[in-house]
Amino acid sequence: MQRREQQIWALTYLTHLRGGGSMADRCLPWEERMTLLYDSFGIRRFQVEVLMWPEIKSFEVGQLSRLYGALNSGDLFTSCELRGTNGARYEGEHWVYDISEGSILLRCRGYSGTDELRRIVRALLGDTRRFFDQRRIAFYVDVIRAFGIVPDDKDRDIGQVVQQRLLSRVPKEDREALPGLVGAGLRLVGDAATFHWHGDIEPPHGAYHMLGLDAELIFFQSEEPPTQTDDLDTIDNQVMTAYNFINDDLRVFASKAFR
Repeated sequence: MQRREQQIWALTYLTHLRGGGSMADRCLPWEERMTLLYDSFGIRRFQVEVLMWPEIKSFEVGQLSRLYGALNSGDLFTSCELRGTNGARYEGEHWVYDISEGSILLRCRGYSGTDELRRIVRALLGDTRRFFDQRRIAFYVDVIRAFGIVPDDKDRDIGQVVQQRLLSRVPKEDREALPGLVGAGLRLVGDAATFHWHGDIEPPHGAYHMLGLDAELIFFQSEEPPTQTDDLDTIDNQVMTAYNFINDDLRVFASKAFR
């Protein structure tokens, strides 16, 4: 090692020992510190679960096949699975639409941005309402879920690194008593002004070379039933609330807890 490189290494190492970096960093061997790329965080799945008011008690024979045609003018879906007159599931490369008597699930895979997400959510719900126009249904959010990943620039086993951070004080023999333990994660729970939330920070199953962020927002319901006047605007705002929560709040917290 050249003298200049030795000086840089020694200065960095002394800064580390004197308190530079997080407490979690100082508890780890030099080579085990995380180098997660939070600026490269990307959402992979976004799911909106809405309820209908009033509920549709039953569907007519053939009605859900016609609904598929009404919703699929832009070729968003490529398959249609009917559950008799109880519900249906339409799937495409990036979107899933699942309807039952009282609820609709919208799932986006391969997230391409909030503007596109919001546009399609609003369009699908608006077209659904127009199709069932005589029932005059309105919508309100039950749960919104979002999942994203943070890559690691060294492509390491993040499951093992997170486990070492979170379980460093648990004796090795106690950790080994859990069959097949390969990693660890952190679950956070909170109550905001308009929603209850869960936030999971952990490596995704089968993809231990990255860190996953998973958010679930359960929105508090108004005492008054939803109306067609502003229900889609409310849902649009809630979609943005969920996006901001995982992209800003949860991601920023994770970046401080796991560097």
